Amino acid sequence: EPIEPWRRYVYCVSVAGLKLGAVDHFGPDMATLRTMMSQSPCRVSHLPQSRVVPLLLEHAIRSPHATILWNQELSALEQDRNGVSVSLEDTGGNPSTLQCAYLIGADGASSTVRTALGVSWEGSAAMQH
Repeated sequence: EPIEPWRRYVYCVSVAGLKLGAVDHFGPDMATLRTMMSQSPCRVSHLPQSRVVPLLLEHAIRSPHATILWNQELSALEQDRNGVSVSLEDTGGNPSTLQCAYLIGADGASSTVRTALGVSWEGSAAMQH
């Protein structure tokens, strides 16, 4: 089956390094995969982060509803009924404040956004990379 090479994800400390674990994303066999796939009108799609990020960025840049800020670090956030107020600092140490309707926390396992919201991380510490 063409999907076979994509079913197992192996997590390592480096390409040739210590294996931390492996996950079979489709279940124990192809029959299980076929059953899972029959439950959704969408096909399984596996894209590495190196492909997903440019696609998301391209769409965000085109959107009249999104603003992309480069070289900014979130230092604080405050949410109220009107939206989110964020305190930012650029690479030169210059602070700024931004008011927005939504804030997307797509900043990884060590997420500043997740931490500021008090959302805990669940799972193995080794998988937080």
